[in-house]
Amino acid sequence: MENIDKNYDELLQSEGGMFLMELETAMRSAEELIAASTVDESLKKKCLEILHSLHDAAKDDPEQIDPYNLARVCMIQLTDILNDTDGEQSTLYNALKEIVLRARNSAKKWPWPPASPNS
Repeated sequence: MENIDKNYDELLQSEGGMFLMELETAMRSAEELIAASTVDESLKKKCLEILHSLHDAAKDDPEQIDPYNLARVCMIQLTDILNDTDGEQSTLYNALKEIVLRARNSAKKWPWPPASPNS
């Protein structure tokens, strides 16, 4: 047990490790959001594939990854498949975006939610 705690402590010392831990915590919520969504099943499958590939990339070598770039790639992929003018797709996109960016921001210790531009 002590070895596991040591590994987690070491993992949390890197931005990638923090990103991975936050992402693992959020994956169940993301999967539930996708399952509850009324978007087409093929879109649900693609969203899950994108999130799982993000998780796999973060898990591959958490100490060497850049959470900003991984999150960016994931968001670009989600933007490519989800239509922002369709209400349900837009809602799903925004919910997944919040999950991915919260994970990214936890790694960078950026404030969440971001401050409004007017403040």
